[in-house]
Amino acid sequence: MSDVFTRSASLSKVVRRLRNIFELWGYEEVFLPTVEAFRHELRDGMKFAYNDEFCIVRPDITSQIAVNLKGKPEKLRLFYVSEVIRKGVMGTWQAGLELIGGDKKWSNVEILNIAISAMNNLGITDFYIDVGSVGIWKNIAGKVPEYSDVILDAVSRRNFSAIDDLPIENSIKKRIWEMINSRGKKSGFSQIDDVVSEVNHERIIIDLGTVGLHSYYDNLVFEIYSPRFEHLIGNGGSYRIGDIEAVGFAFNLDSLASLYDTRKSSARVPVSGKTPLEAYSRAQELVKMGIPVEVVMNENSTA
Repeated sequence: MSDVFTRSASLSKVVRRLRNIFELWGYEEVFLPTVEAFRHELRDGMKFAYNDEFCIVRPDITSQIAVNLKGKPEKLRLFYVSEVIRKGVMGTWQAGLELIGGDKKWSNVEILNIAISAMNNLGITDFYIDVGSVGIWKNIAGKVPEYSDVILDAVSRRNFSAIDDLPIENSIKKRIWEMINSRGKKSGFSQIDDVVSEVNHERIIIDLGTVGLHSYYDNLVFEIYSPRFEHLIGNGGSYRIGDIEAVGFAFNLDSLASLYDTRKSSARVPVSGKTPLEAYSRAQELVKMGIPVEVVMNENSTA
């Protein structure tokens, strides 16, 4: 494993490009507190007690935004770069965005387009986005409510044997089997087909076996991956905050950094001089023009 400084240098190159893309799409960065008072709506994070109160460190960002939302806001376009603690005490660095309060269909189309835009900007072209719907599966599982949790868990792990052992109608089992193995550009479900049709990108595939990683997703979900990397690059989906429609996604920054070719990042102009005044004056002029610089220090020179 690389040391913290090597890792930071790698992540920072990716984050700079993502911030630029998110801002170009009209999203504002949000800075959330590291520690929140514990609330059941907050997901993940590390819980601890302080002054007889329960607190949580680095919870899931989507749930943190939701609990801090006051009233019924106008449409919000937010992005963040943050560490999130999923299990234990170790965190994962993420960059993601949330579109809150928009039209459901248009919001889904926008979020998928931004995910594609970000991947292209990073020069990662061998990626795929699998799109599914947890809402469809909840409807199917709702036909046998006593086994709905078992079915949803089995589908998330693509473990059909767990469903095959259930005492439910064979017609339901057959339908589940067909859906788990359904991949293509059409699904027969308009809430997915219409969105994928509007995005109209070769890297998007409808995979009904995709059900999302978070319990708050209520309909469309998607996962981003590359055949060059064994773990997910990112994931997202639609959800609700009260009666407000929302959709978002997050990139795993370590995953992106492992795929991003840092040689494609902007080259820096080396700047030197006989004195610090001369070198840094030149550097100031170049930076004013938006040119990235690196001052080459001549420690043997005198001011």
